[in-house]
Amino acid sequence: MKKHVFISCVLSVLIFPLVTAAADLSSPHRIFEIGVDADFGVANNYWGVGDVLQKELLIDLKEIANNMPSKGFNLAFHDREQVFLNLNLNSHLQFGVSAGVETNGSLTISNDLFDMLGSGMTLGSKKTIDVTSYADMFADINLSFKTIVNDFSVTVAPTYFVPLMFVPKTTVSGSVYTTQGGKIRANAESIVDVYTAVDMSSLVEDSEIPEYDIAEIMSNGGFDLTLAAERYWLDGLSAGMFTRIPIIPGRLKHKMTTRVYAYFEEDNLMDFISDRDKELKKDAGHDDFTYSDADYRAYRPFRLGVNATYAPFGEWLKLMPMLAVAVRNPYSSDMIVYPEYSVDVQLALWRLLFLNAGTAYTDQIFQQRVGFALNLRLVELLAQVRWCGTDFKNSFNLTGAGAFVGVRIGF
Repeated sequence: MKKHVFISCVLSVLIFPLVTAAADLSSPHRIFEIGVDADFGVANNYWGVGDVLQKELLIDLKEIANNMPSKGFNLAFHDREQVFLNLNLNSHLQFGVSAGVETNGSLTISNDLFDMLGSGMTLGSKKTIDVTSYADMFADINLSFKTIVNDFSVTVAPTYFVPLMFVPKTTVSGSVYTTQGGKIRANAESIVDVYTAVDMSSLVEDSEIPEYDIAEIMSNGGFDLTLAAERYWLDGLSAGMFTRIPIIPGRLKHKMTTRVYAYFEEDNLMDFISDRDKELKKDAGHDDFTYSDADYRAYRPFRLGVNATYAPFGEWLKLMPMLAVAVRNPYSSDMIVYPEYSVDVQLALWRLLFLNAGTAYTDQIFQQRVGFALNLRLVELLAQVRWCGTDFKNSFNLTGAGAFVGVRIGF
């Protein structure tokens, strides 16, 4: 039922975008080209490089507790590599095919842990600490067709994707409490399920490459559809809308399950922190994995947004904003809804060198970025470096880093 309601809402919203929507009206640089892109980033919302790379590392628990964001500590990563081929015959006939692998993940530790470490606990009290995580990996094959229809640049891109690994949103809840005798104790445990495209038992148990059947893996793929449309509205301004609609889920046929746990006990936690030779009474790890067949359904994220390109003084200077909403794990109780945006400025020098800078929030990572593209006609090189964070303010403090590198070859 959720699935049908969600699709109905999406299709109703798309009636407008298909008449006024978003792609890219810029002329392609080559008629035929092949290329490769690599895009990755890792970020957190508190610790920057300057906080760690110090001659003497000082830990002020009270300061950490006071400055930690209200949602707690968050770590996220994103990685995508793809190869592609484009054939741009003219403005009405542009074709593309690409294949890639994309990985995403996140880990969040609730703020209760840092409050406890910074402010302590009264005797006989108890606090609950949550650790939430998810991860996914998809391979995809994409076909695209772009043309001009009644002054609109329209792009249609069906994609066949194959889930390779999926960890649903999982929360590990732990309890921390003090005894009347002044001891501090903590324990946590949870069941973690990891869904995979192949049976991982041989790799986990014996460090041997698992057996796999490419045809079987590919047969478990799903399908989604990307649509975009854009047109010129005013002199120097083009704008439109875009969307990616999950339609058929991919399936993961194998599951590995374990119980993760952690425990510690200490008469005085501050003594442990200040005395490096003091050993903490602790135990942590996970049980042996169990393996079973599964039929888990996984979708790539839904996206719906608007974008624009504004060139007030000609093609040499462009302002390119984008605003979207994304839904990770659509059609499920683990649905995560979040906004995405970007604002980029591009400076073109003789159509040879393109400089760019901007700010963005995509794949749940904030980015402050600068880069360039060097177009030598037969070869084009692109590079961009990024200061990242899962908190906007701290992304300027290098609480993460990322990069984009691309190469195109053609004529």
